[in-house]
Amino acid sequence: MGQVYEMKPKKTKKPIRSKSIVMILLAVYLAYSLTAQYITIRNARAQEARIQAQIEEIKKENEKLKDEIERMRSDEYIERIARERLGLIKFGEVMFVDVNHGDQDTGN
Repeated sequence: MGQVYEMKPKKTKKPIRSKSIVMILLAVYLAYSLTAQYITIRNARAQEARIQAQIEEIKKENEKLKDEIERMRSDEYIERIARERLGLIKFGEVMFVDVNHGDQDTGN
């Protein structure tokens, strides 16, 4: 004869409650907000690191410029520039001018 199957009653699905939907939406919103804030903070820290590197580079350049200014204020530097650029001489010195210096064709 035939087999007898026992039929179980079907489980009824519980309707999704609005409270559950609100909790899920809140969780998604919080996850999104935290991720966005993390990305913003990470970008700000990267920018801060770049700016700090620029500051250090500018400080080094500033120190070099200060050293150069001090060197340019020295009497030796001023005297050298006066002699080279302006052709000045000290009192009692005699200037000799090489007349063949500018003439390169005299050796032929």
